[in-house]
Parts: sequence; C-alpha cells; structure tokens
Amino acid sequence: MVRHLGAQFPATRNQGYNESVTLLNAGVKVSSPDSNWELNLECKNCGDKTYTQSFLFTRYYNMPMTYLADVKV
Repeated sequence: MVRHLGAQFPATRNQGYNESVTLLNAGVKVSSPDSNWELNLECKNCGDKTYTQSFLFTRYYNMPMTYLADVKV
C-alpha cells in the first residue's frame, strides 16, 4: 500500500512545516494448501521516511521502519 501525505503544518500555529512524503507499507502471506500453517511478513514505512506527526512545543516524529513476521501452525 502506498500512502501520500501532502505538504502541511502539523500544528495549528503554522509551526514545523512538513514537505510532502510518500510512505510504503507491504506484506505477503503464504499458507500451505491444506491450511495447516501460515507465514505472514509485513513491513510498515518500508522506506524509513521521517516526518513530523505533530508539533506541540517539540516535534513528535512518526514511527520508523518496522517489520513483522508471524507464523501460525
């Protein structure tokens, strides 16, 4: 999934201007034909983009790149 955030001010007083940023989330799921097991791999913010999520006296940044691996048997 691709998500684009346009340029913005994350605070009400026009502080901490953000340039636009495009984020990529991806995942793949594989399972056995008889559904005895599943493997799920996910990545959020795969490009490890940093932007200001909010601004209240200090900047609060978004989450960094994260990975998840899940196995069900």
